[in-house]
Amino acid sequence: MLDHNETTAGVNEHKTERAVIADRRRTILHDRDQKALQAALDAPAEPTAVLQEAMALHRASGGTDGD
Repeated sequence: MLDHNETTAGVNEHKTERAVIADRRRTILHDRDQKALQAALDAPAEPTAVLQEAMALHRASGGTDGD
């Protein structure tokens, strides 16, 4: 049976591992990049012919739009 110190050490190790994973999933953007991303989200470009063709092929193969 685990004693209290072993259990606490295991819990702390798990929290540290999760913090490392969370940190690696995070992307830090500089102000200029944040503004460019927000502008693109606020006013997305029209889909190109290549993107429209790819979506048509995707739908024809039974793919969905993610709904």
